[in-house]
Amino acid sequence: MQQITNKRIKYRLALQKDLGRRFRSEYLGSLVQRPKLQKWSTISVGDVVLIGNDNQKRINWSLGRVIEIIPGKEGITRFVRLRTVRGEMLRPIQWLFLLEITCQMTEDVKAKVAKRASGSCCQRVSYTNDKSCRSCFTDYKNTVWKNHQ
Repeated sequence: MQQITNKRIKYRLALQKDLGRRFRSEYLGSLVQRPKLQKWSTISVGDVVLIGNDNQKRINWSLGRVIEIIPGKEGITRFVRLRTVRGEMLRPIQWLFLLEITCQMTEDVKAKVAKRASGSCCQRVSYTNDKSCRSCFTDYKNTVWKNHQ
């Protein structure tokens, strides 16, 4: 059992290292470099951003979703309120790096997300009474294996 656990830990560490390497080389390397005096009007509510931090490597920066834009006295956007895994925070836009992938949710996608969040979309397993059948199907036609003990 100990050997299986060690193999699994090694596999997960190798997978994490490989994904981190690919993320750094493929995605972060392809981000557009912005000049210092760029207009930041492209950030809008619902955008997913990387939250910059001088004390961490870019791979360890947090992801956040913009939930509110706060303009300054001149009407120019200065701060945004973000929702992250750890809660909400207020950050200046100079420390935000907009991900180049945007998500425009249509009405049917919004309805599916609301249905899934309400819990009415849970998978119920329908087992057969046949003892020889080891696999069964969920409502979404996914195969589930029975545990015979």
